[in-house]
Amino acid sequence: MRYVLLAALCCLFLGGCATTKFGKKFTAQDVARIQCCLNSRAQLVAFFGEPSRDGIQDGYPYLMWQWADMEFGAFDSTDATMRKFQQGQGTLIAFFDQRDMVIDYAYNPVSLPRPTNRCLKLK
Repeated sequence: MRYVLLAALCCLFLGGCATTKFGKKFTAQDVARIQCCLNSRAQLVAFFGEPSRDGIQDGYPYLMWQWADMEFGAFDSTDATMRKFQQGQGTLIAFFDQRDMVIDYAYNPVSLPRPTNRCLKLK
């Protein structure tokens, strides 16, 4: 019985905080370097690393990069505490044309955006 109680207390203590860390960190300044119609898929992969996801949205292929470096406290989730523990997170989605050139991108979107081919507007 004592071991069960000790194990339960250990689980409760260790479960009180959680951390997560994945992906290569990038900032808004890094994302601002992307130039539609000038940067290629290969250039973005070289800069941001291997994407975490790929797919097709509205007929355009896309790559998604995500990173997070966070620590959560389960017992104290006040805004001040969460700001203290949250180190950051980011999501970047880039859309490409048939030549693998960037036509649109979104930084930290709430959901998967609909792409606009910005290169068509330049012609």
